[in-house]
Amino acid sequence: MLMLFHKKLKPRFFLTHLLLLLPWYIHAADKRYAKPTAKQEPTEKVFLFDRYWSPCATASLLMSARTFLNGIKSWPQTGQAQQKLWVRIFDVLVELLIINEQLRLFNHEVYGHGFRIRSLGGRVADYRFTLFEGAATCWNPWPGITADEFLLIHMAGTEANYVLAQEIALRHFKYRKLDNSTYNLFFTASWDLMNYISLTHRSEIIRNHPGNDVMNYIKMINNKHQLDGISLDDLNDASIVFLLNPMFYAYLWSVYVYLAKGQREISIPHLQWDEIAYMPLLRMALTPFGIAYYLDNYLGNPAKTFLISLYTGSSPFYTSYYGGLACKTDRLWSYKSYALDLEGNLWYQPPLQLAPADALGDKNYWGGLVGFTNKFQITPQLSLYVAALYKTQGFVEGVVAAGGFMGRAGFSLHY
Repeated sequence: MLMLFHKKLKPRFFLTHLLLLLPWYIHAADKRYAKPTAKQEPTEKVFLFDRYWSPCATASLLMSARTFLNGIKSWPQTGQAQQKLWVRIFDVLVELLIINEQLRLFNHEVYGHGFRIRSLGGRVADYRFTLFEGAATCWNPWPGITADEFLLIHMAGTEANYVLAQEIALRHFKYRKLDNSTYNLFFTASWDLMNYISLTHRSEIIRNHPGNDVMNYIKMINNKHQLDGISLDDLNDASIVFLLNPMFYAYLWSVYVYLAKGQREISIPHLQWDEIAYMPLLRMALTPFGIAYYLDNYLGNPAKTFLISLYTGSSPFYTSYYGGLACKTDRLWSYKSYALDLEGNLWYQPPLQLAPADALGDKNYWGGLVGFTNKFQITPQLSLYVAALYKTQGFVEGVVAAGGFMGRAGFSLHY
């Protein structure tokens, strides 16, 4: 949710970052996790950062936070308590309504709306978080802000959460399984947009709230083109495609088997040929040009994963379809203490107006992104990450809209 704010406040999101990082440090320093048991391989906790705290980098922070919380459940006392049904019911409710919901809200506001505002040259005045009443990003538009910049900011919250869901699926697909808590986070993040649209469609109070991202997106894109081309009913109808995803039904099954049997992990749904596995996920998304549909194809073996995304869209504002192709790898190639991953994106879309002087028109343009990530293992417990990317100006989920070189860096802990 976005709120225009006219009072000068000191930003507090840096403190929130520290609060998220603190438990990971304590967890890493705990001697109980220094050496894994013979039955438990050391897990990797990745901490990536970039200039604007984009969701493509910070998804690693939230996934590491989820891994830390999963580690608490492996404590002997916690495991014994979870043998009782009422404890498992309480656990599912806390995970769904409090823990993963707060991770989703934090990602939606700080790494979603906040990222787009920061990357476009603006400033966040404040973040507001409440336990059961949602959250808000308070900011002031800057002089000369364009309609496309408004659109990028308003749709950035749900966009960031699907980037998180995509990273969860990409990093875990090679294992072919997920624990119920991480399934829960995947579901909470990937359904952020559908839930937002559905709640807005059903509730007049939510629909009329001045900070409603969905209604502000509809208003802004229609005003930009001086045409009532997209309505709330259009978004509600398009969001039905989320019901076609096998991961949604796998999540429901994971809740059942955990409550009924105490089983924490179940398989990720996939098709199998020898050691090659495949899983398709279909979804809709908002873009600065209108509604788009994505087909995310996960393909891999037990050692590596490829993500190939095809997306396309059409809207009453343009005569031609727009869309593109995106690719990303996990553990593509490694040799001794070095590992390499690649990502790329090729699109054909209308131009973005990121400055008042930028021209607009009913014409599509080609653009692209290419990048690579290097991993250097320094010690058995520590690895360093360095990534370099280049893109042309255009819209890509979770990436700055402007063209140019970008970098990400960070580290990972193995314990």
